[in-house]
Amino acid sequence: MRRLFRRLIPFRIRKKIHVWKHRVEDCVQGIQFASLDTEEVDFEVLLIHEQAIMPSKNYSQKVHNFQLAIDQIETVVIKPNQVFSFNHIVGEGCAERGYQKSRSLNKGVLIQTYGGGLCQLAGLIYQASLQIGLNVIERHNHSVDIYTDDTRYTPLGSDATISYAFKDLRIQNNHSCSFRFRFQITDHKISLSIESTDPVPVHNVVYQIVQTEPKKVVHTKNHHHETVAISVYDQLS
Repeated sequence: MRRLFRRLIPFRIRKKIHVWKHRVEDCVQGIQFASLDTEEVDFEVLLIHEQAIMPSKNYSQKVHNFQLAIDQIETVVIKPNQVFSFNHIVGEGCAERGYQKSRSLNKGVLIQTYGGGLCQLAGLIYQASLQIGLNVIERHNHSVDIYTDDTRYTPLGSDATISYAFKDLRIQNNHSCSFRFRFQITDHKISLSIESTDPVPVHNVVYQIVQTEPKKVVHTKNHHHETVAISVYDQLS
């Protein structure tokens, strides 16, 4: 039935249906999303997380997409019990909103799409949020591991794929203080600072590869040695 639905309904219509479905569910569940940053209090840097932006023919387009998304993300503060939703805050990475084509992974195939590269931003937020114990209520790993040990810029299992209306990164503030994200892009590097109104412990997170064949399986463990996520990847063909 689901496959028939996909064949009969155009993608743009299915996307709109999913957007409204999520809006209704969020309303029914009483989800409180991160709000505009009007805090007149001091924020202190909790941690700074840095990643490489790998050289590619789409480097400038990827950085352009980063900056558009960052401009939205940096307008909000996550107060206690509020939810940071990547899709809710950033919106759709489409040409109409100024996004450019860059590399993206779709059904295990590398393609060029508008808004390509935003998954690295989402993964950066996901990885840093785990370190301060924020509650990750939705996160999806990529379907395929496209990197080797030599080309990998972040641990396997720390990624977060984004697909507007279908796959989101949602993080709930389960602390008693407020948080916000701040970014800086330099030559082939991007850094994320998580700032808070009160001190919060920063912990190590372990990404343990427990299986490599036929699929790669990674268990993500917090500082209590609890498994907080299981990521499964197909091999790149």
